[in-house]
Amino acid sequence: MRVVFALLLSIPLVMTGCGPSEEEVEEQKQAEKPPPPPPPTAQQIAQQIINEAQLDAPIPPPGTQIPADLAAQFKGFFQQQKNKHVNTPEGREALTMVKKRVESRIRRMEQAKSWEPLLLMCEAFDVLDPGSKKFKRQKDLAVAELQKPQITIKGIVDDGTTGTKIAILDLYMPLNQKTINDRIRVGEEKYGVKLIRVIGNNQGLLFEYRQTGETFEVLTNKATQ
Repeated sequence: MRVVFALLLSIPLVMTGCGPSEEEVEEQKQAEKPPPPPPPTAQQIAQQIINEAQLDAPIPPPGTQIPADLAAQFKGFFQQQKNKHVNTPEGREALTMVKKRVESRIRRMEQAKSWEPLLLMCEAFDVLDPGSKKFKRQKDLAVAELQKPQITIKGIVDDGTTGTKIAILDLYMPLNQKTINDRIRVGEEKYGVKLIRVIGNNQGLLFEYRQTGETFEVLTNKATQ
């Protein structure tokens, strides 16, 4: 009987001694975990940036205005992405891909004469490639065009003393997004434009933009109807 009792006591001891240790169990759990996903490729990183920045969107039409806060967010986004990805080979390759897409949009925006979006895209390029002069001409052109007032004729009157025509105008300044109401006489220069002459029977005005020498017509509402 003592022998049988001794054998019964020994069974759980033997069974316990044959089981895996806690370390072995943990190692087994780790071995059964799926491997982590591979890091994103340069193409995947670039496409994510392109999608978030909407670099595949249609080119904005001429006259498109961009609020200052949205412009700041746009440039800040590119700075964040550059800081995030510049320290890895895949990230640097992705930034190069994004820069090429930005370059393409700069050329297309210049062709479309979409000056405010063009200026913003040139500034985004400057974030990605600081110190580059590659698109200096496009940037200077956009600034010059945005300094040209967008003019609306409110009225054309005669000076009772001299008979000189006086134009009553609203002048919108795209670069600082302000509208000015003022009067300009024929032959007078203000706000970077010179009023050359009245067209027809007060149907419109011919201006010269002094910075580029370009002449352009502005018609009254009646003349455009």
